[in-house]
Amino acid sequence: MAQPCLIGFRMGDTIETDPVKTLCAFPALHEIHRMKSAYELAMERLNDSEPQVKLTDEQKAEIAAIDDKFKAKIAERELFLDDLIRKAETEGNFVELPQLQEQKAREIAALKEECEAGKEEIRSKGVE
Repeated sequence: MAQPCLIGFRMGDTIETDPVKTLCAFPALHEIHRMKSAYELAMERLNDSEPQVKLTDEQKAEIAAIDDKFKAKIAERELFLDDLIRKAETEGNFVELPQLQEQKAREIAALKEECEAGKEEIRSKGVE
């Protein structure tokens, strides 16, 4: 149903209350009053300070290959260290257990950092 409009129209003028019809009839009115979300504002600021680099298909493939390589390395280390942790638990070696858990966390973090460094190197090639 149509309702009276109070924004810049004469008394008796009506607009549709259906948002789709209203946007079609008054597209400029929608753009003027639409507020941006915090996410949209943050993304605009980010793009102003650090514009996104466009990657080629070759670079995307290289990054995907690095991801796959390091996922395999991480899985391998997790399996190996989880096995050592299980052995320490079953043998009742509770002194060695925290050391193995810390070693696992350190090695996985180091592999993830190495992975990100490799991907960043490929991304930086596109900036030159």
